[in-house]
Amino acid sequence: MTNQKSKTAIDGVTCFSESSAGRLRRFFRLLFLTAWTVEAVVASTLKPSSPPQKGDFFLADGKTAAVLYCDSHQDRAVARAVQDLAGDILSVTGIKPSVVRGVSNASKQAVIMGQLGRGGLVDSLAAAGAIDAEGLRGQWESWVIRVVEHPVRGMDRALVIAGSDRRGTVYGIYELSGSIGVSPWVWWADVPPRRAKQIAFPAGLRHRQGPPGVKYRGLFLNDEDWGLFPWSAKTLDAQTGNIGPGAYEKIFELILRLRGNVLWPAMHPGTRAFNYYPENRELADQFGIVMGSSHCEQMLRNNVDEWMRDGAGEYNYETNREGVLRYWEDRVRQNARYESIYTLGMRGIHDSGMPGGGTPDEQAERLERVIRDQRSLLAKWVDPDVFRVPQIFCPYKEALDLYRRADDIPGDVTLVWPDDNFGYVRQFSNAAEQKRSGGAGVYYHISYWGRPYDYLWLHSTHPALVREEMTKAWDTGARTFWIFNAGDIKPAEIGIECALRLAWNPGSGEDGMAAVLSRDFGSGIAKDVLPLLKETYRLHFQRKPEHMGFDANHPFLSKPAFSVSANGDEAQKRLDAFRSLVSSLESVEKKLKPEQRGAFFEIIGYPVRAAALMNEKGIFLARYFAYAGQGRACAARMLDQARSAEQAIHELTAAYNEKTADGKWKHMMSDHPRDLPVFSIPETAFPAVPDAAGWGIAVEGSGKAVTASEQDAEAPGLPQFHALSKSRYFVDVFGTGKRKFSWKAQPCAGWIRLDRSSGKGDARVRVEADWSKVPGGETAQACIRFSGGGKSITVPVSAGRPAQCGSMRPGDFYEDNRRVVMEAEHASARIAGMDASWIDAEGLGYNGKSVTLSSNTAPGRIRPDSPRLDYPMWIDSPGAWTVTVRMLPTWSMEADSAQRYAIALDDDNPVVVSRPAYTGERDIRWQEDVLRNAALVSTAHVIGSAGRHTLRIWPVDPGIVIDRIIADGGCTLEPGYFGPDETRFAGD
Repeated sequence: MTNQKSKTAIDGVTCFSESSAGRLRRFFRLLFLTAWTVEAVVASTLKPSSPPQKGDFFLADGKTAAVLYCDSHQDRAVARAVQDLAGDILSVTGIKPSVVRGVSNASKQAVIMGQLGRGGLVDSLAAAGAIDAEGLRGQWESWVIRVVEHPVRGMDRALVIAGSDRRGTVYGIYELSGSIGVSPWVWWADVPPRRAKQIAFPAGLRHRQGPPGVKYRGLFLNDEDWGLFPWSAKTLDAQTGNIGPGAYEKIFELILRLRGNVLWPAMHPGTRAFNYYPENRELADQFGIVMGSSHCEQMLRNNVDEWMRDGAGEYNYETNREGVLRYWEDRVRQNARYESIYTLGMRGIHDSGMPGGGTPDEQAERLERVIRDQRSLLAKWVDPDVFRVPQIFCPYKEALDLYRRADDIPGDVTLVWPDDNFGYVRQFSNAAEQKRSGGAGVYYHISYWGRPYDYLWLHSTHPALVREEMTKAWDTGARTFWIFNAGDIKPAEIGIECALRLAWNPGSGEDGMAAVLSRDFGSGIAKDVLPLLKETYRLHFQRKPEHMGFDANHPFLSKPAFSVSANGDEAQKRLDAFRSLVSSLESVEKKLKPEQRGAFFEIIGYPVRAAALMNEKGIFLARYFAYAGQGRACAARMLDQARSAEQAIHELTAAYNEKTADGKWKHMMSDHPRDLPVFSIPETAFPAVPDAAGWGIAVEGSGKAVTASEQDAEAPGLPQFHALSKSRYFVDVFGTGKRKFSWKAQPCAGWIRLDRSSGKGDARVRVEADWSKVPGGETAQACIRFSGGGKSITVPVSAGRPAQCGSMRPGDFYEDNRRVVMEAEHASARIAGMDASWIDAEGLGYNGKSVTLSSNTAPGRIRPDSPRLDYPMWIDSPGAWTVTVRMLPTWSMEADSAQRYAIALDDDNPVVVSRPAYTGERDIRWQEDVLRNAALVSTAHVIGSAGRHTLRIWPVDPGIVIDRIIADGGCTLEPGYFGPDETRFAGD
């Protein structure tokens, strides 16, 4: 179509075409006083005119609103969405438009909405060429929005929303709502609509969206016991005392506003099955939602709730085939006329292995029989041509091994690959699987209950990780079905929307956070909040909030993660980072409009503050354990501060439940899901503190402490000062008894500088070197003598000025305390290969950036034209060295294979290094790696001479993500959790 007007006749009508508890309480006062292969077609963002112009289409002109027209024979999902649009326009303009079903009632301006092919006015306009329909027909979930002049006699102009199918039309309607300032989270997070008296769209507007990148996109409501269930049972569905139609109506609307189309409903013990309430399936169809069921609930059944009521005998296909088939058939018959995706296969009653016993090969053969029988039921009740019935098989946990052994999983069944429950996809489609007509998909967790430890409370999965892993899946053909385990929905609003945005447009390369924040809070607030949110996710990537507590019976949570003595006091650095976040949060909150504060608290404020408090609690517990072991009298105070943080968490959560949106979310938020030990202060017996005064010394880099005695004592030495790093180290002076003590510190060399030289009671003394006074030579030795009460402790100090310092170039790495530390993205050279090159992985890694390959499908190999990373490093201590590569704990792009890279020093032949494939959730190595989001792989090297050397790394397999590299020549310092600062020469 062109902008030139042309007359066309439609049924005789002329038409034209165109951190502290105190801070927390102050915050409360502030808050509550006030196989899908079609590429997606993505249009520019739909935006109203700013300012409105004469000749525009006016949705609202300040006095009236355009009539909303929808043919009476449109699908009920479309008719229902039109009612939502009317409410949205009212919320923005204060004017409620009329909704009409007959064109004779139309006004001078109207919004005309409908699905192509239903025989209504939209089809007439398409036939007349008034809207671009030919490229729309037959497409999946696509739509056009056009301003049309004189669409019917008596009407000046119309905004036409034409959809290729019912959901395409619904999405177009909701896009119009979004464009005028109604957030998808208008109800679920109380995001206020943007108010406007006039809303207009430019004449000649032509806008197109769709089809989506992924055909089926949706949410799985799971582990709902602590939020969604109690909230729904006591609010929207109080009459049922469960999760029922009241909650599902709001959930369906949310999914559609986010351009999703699938729901796996809640299914935990105690929750009634979705189909227990017959109105639920009617409601899903009324909204246009495709219903499915989880990996352990075949054929739309909820076994936990339904088998004992609807089944007969044992849930065992070997011993009770007819009973199990009858149980499945009843559900298929009941739901056959509704749009559904059927999960095939068989697992236990609830997330357990398939009953029936036998060898793995016998179980795989049974799986094939089960699927054949299930497909017979679908052919009988849904469609004789079973190939047209959407079906998935999700090889979750033990089912993955059965899939690999099975010979006959029909090719039209979509394979839905699971992640490992911690955000790393376990398997990707190989070349043969990519040819299957059913295609593939992914089942992905952003919330989880299970090994190695739950994360059910706060959303902590970095959207950048979702982007990275789902892009791998997309690149290898997983384009039919993406489902995200969203837990209780709240407070995972950001994560849910970013995931579904990615599913709509997988090629965008964006994580979506900036767009969401700008839409919901305005560009000014978004500019301030985005770095704050990214920093929060970066810290979560290092360690999730739920894993900052202690569980004495857990191998990886029985002791503190972050050291109080290594790397400048890692625990304090983390505490400072979260306190800085809260300070930034408070600054942003002062800029919010009163009506924005509730939504901001739900989406940003509560999750960030709760995470900060959980970290505060964990860090003070870490200090308690470390200090009690060193005999510090202040240890008990650390325990009190941990308890104070715990109480602040409870107060914050009570505010969420009792005060947010006038109590709308009462019962929604639990800060102790499953009452796991990490949410409590562990029972501990603190050793008695002596009455007498006493003191001791603890130095950075060592977890040991030395207590002053009658004779002079010597503490471990401080890390060596390096002329290039300009580091500062600390010495803690602490009391061991109830009485106060005095102390003094005296350096034995003039080049040692202290930030304090005396005091009364506990103190942290910062030590640095005055390089203008350090004597010549490569190493200077000295000490600091601490004294008090007639006793003394000596701390050895040394400073190094290697001869090659003057030869270094900016960007070179240097040895410091027998370590060379390199952030992966700081390679001096990135050599591109024939098939791929190294690129930054934004948002991933401990410091917020890693490197990965530009191609997820490049063949795995090493040859002269393979991509390479070079790291020049200056070595002072030749001999035996270990190089440790810290990478993300990703799974290989090739099933059950190691992830490999090659490494070499200088011109040596590359050595291929394999990180063995994980074996599953019982693999202790995997458990440790996903808790810390890091896999460490080390290689031994011999460096024959001091001077400049080049460390080189090649990828052997695609999909690898490298975060950091540490070369160690025999460092004796405590390693800590995230390691020392990078030793990179920045230049003079």
